[in-house]
Amino acid sequence: MSKVTVVANEDGNVVHYSEQNSGFGHIRVEQTRSVIDEKGWLTRKKLIAFIPGKVEDLEDAGYADGQVLNGKIIIKESTKPFNVKNPEKDIKLAGITGIQCKVGNDPIYRKCMYTEDLTMSDEFIQHTNSDEIKSQYKRTITLKPTEDFSL
Repeated sequence: MSKVTVVANEDGNVVHYSEQNSGFGHIRVEQTRSVIDEKGWLTRKKLIAFIPGKVEDLEDAGYADGQVLNGKIIIKESTKPFNVKNPEKDIKLAGITGIQCKVGNDPIYRKCMYTEDLTMSDEFIQHTNSDEIKSQYKRTITLKPTEDFSL
């Protein structure tokens, strides 16, 4: 597991200001680590999370670009939206298909969160619409001849 690192935006600013309310913002943090999904499959992923807060508090905290933080980024899934004003923001999609992962008729919401509590772990929910997702993958993924490969 790599360290959690603070990341500035393209202008070099560590505090990212909210477009809806200038009094609030967030700090972006990243970590690359092994993630084992709900089916036991391991992949290396770059996880990105945001530490939200009042701009004044975020600035006073003194975060710097490239700063390493104690803690980790966890993945949390839920059938309840994390953001009730904009629930679509965190809906879990099945790869390139664009299909929502669901439990019954309820969408699964997925969010990466930074925590200083090293005992916390990822929380996954197994989706129940596998047949719909597999069917879409078959329609989405097709082989096309190229110079290097022909059918």
